Amino acid sequence: MNRTLILLVSALTLVAGIVLNASGAPGRTRTIEKTVALRSGGRVEIRNVSGPVTVSGWDREEVRVRAVIALERDGADEEVVEFFEGVEVEVKHGWNSVEIRTRYPDREWFGDDSELDAEDFDLDFDFDLDLDEESEDGKMGGFMDGIMGMVGSIVGGVTGWATRLVKEQIPVTVGYEVSVPSECGLEVINITGDILVTGVEGEIETRLVAGNVSLVEVSGELDCRLISGKIEIEDAGGRIETSVITGGTSIALAKGGWCDGVDCSVISGNLLLRVPDGMAMDFDLHAVNGQITLDTDKMRGETAHGTRHQGSLAGGGPEVKLKAINGSIRIERAVR
Repeated sequence: MNRTLILLVSALTLVAGIVLNASGAPGRTRTIEKTVALRSGGRVEIRNVSGPVTVSGWDREEVRVRAVIALERDGADEEVVEFFEGVEVEVKHGWNSVEIRTRYPDREWFGDDSELDAEDFDLDFDFDLDLDEESEDGKMGGFMDGIMGMVGSIVGGVTGWATRLVKEQIPVTVGYEVSVPSECGLEVINITGDILVTGVEGEIETRLVAGNVSLVEVSGELDCRLISGKIEIEDAGGRIETSVITGGTSIALAKGGWCDGVDCSVISGNLLLRVPDGMAMDFDLHAVNGQITLDTDKMRGETAHGTRHQGSLAGGGPEVKLKAINGSIRIERAVR
């Protein structure tokens, strides 16, 4: 099992590294700015291909978009410059929603006459780790077969878009700075580039292939899925779900806030959950190849590698499920 995981992680890391290192210093940039009205409680969708996405909540009932389109090669030829100038940022304003998309222009190297955006990369982010699934002999063989089948399909998708993105040498990135009502639904899909969300309350979904995801001062229904990179969630409340193929996850629950449950999984990497003093919970922790550590005001202890630990704190409460295949799990007190 360890050898298989090592090969898997190496393949994912190589693919992600190729994409992230495919660009150099920007040769030139242009900026697009647009502001549209959106009532509190509305929904914002952002779809990008390559470049960072930063979303901040504010007290206005409007969405402000600032996109910086960057040509990643200095001294580019006329054909590449024409491509750069053809990249567009599309902002669609509905009755109670705003859609923001990066549109790449028609180009012969795409192999057809269609435009390119995030929807062209057919990636299934809806993976899950069911550690209760075992083979007939009571071991993890059946589970690992299922995991490797799931990961194989993801790697195939990643390889496909990576080949297209790198081989065809898409020379332009788009970085977003978006301000949204502090109470709204939010969905961010990106291929490569970090995602940062601050000060938003509502249903928040992020999907990313390569990069890091950071959520700060957020609450509601949080759902983050990542193939290669790290997820960091700070000062959070509500229900939190995360899935990472290779990287790690760190979550700090808000002091005095509300928690409706935590469900996090990672194939290769560590899981860290920081909880306020006195927090009540029912926990189910499962590390296939790693250690489990509890260091809270209510309980302290460590387990051997490859174990499962179930129990309650402060009489029980919201369900906390943490699952790691190749990594350790730790629950500790939040920093005072």
